[in-house]
Amino acid sequence: MNIVEIMVSVAEFGEALGAMRSWLDKNKSGPVKFETASEPTGIRVRLEFDQRGLAEGFLQRFGETPLPQAA
Repeated sequence: MNIVEIMVSVAEFGEALGAMRSWLDKNKSGPVKFETASEPTGIRVRLEFDQRGLAEGFLQRFGETPLPQAA
């Protein structure tokens, strides 16, 4: 799996979630898994993609660095 995690501020979460959904629809893809977790610095969004290219494209659009992949 190709795992991506990004942090989004609470104030921007709704707008960011809409932008993520639009990006996924435009790229005709959905993540294999989508989770959110509230943290002191904002909301952590964690996505798992089955294709590396989609994970990389998502990162180009929304930022942050992918988690290291287990061997």
